[in-house]
Amino acid sequence: MTGQTWIGLVYNAGTNTWSWLDGTPVDYPAMPWTTGAGPYPWSAGSPDLMDGCVMMITDPNTTALPPGTWNDVPCTSTQATLVCKAPPIFV
Repeated sequence: MTGQTWIGLVYNAGTNTWSWLDGTPVDYPAMPWTTGAGPYPWSAGSPDLMDGCVMMITDPNTTALPPGTWNDVPCTSTQATLVCKAPPIFV
């Protein structure tokens, strides 16, 4: 699945909640998201709650979805890129 970057956001169907992989609650002001409504940052038709991991569209040349929007996909999808959380580095 090229053109998408995993951002560490996961859906738990058992509790019907979204959370970051490190357990941090999602505090995005548009919560709760309506299924398929696509409020920014979601792409149109997402989230569909059928898939548990969230990707950010990062390459407009490989997908029809707008860059910077989110798309929920199966967690079994193979990704070449991902985002890691790290403490700030002060120089």
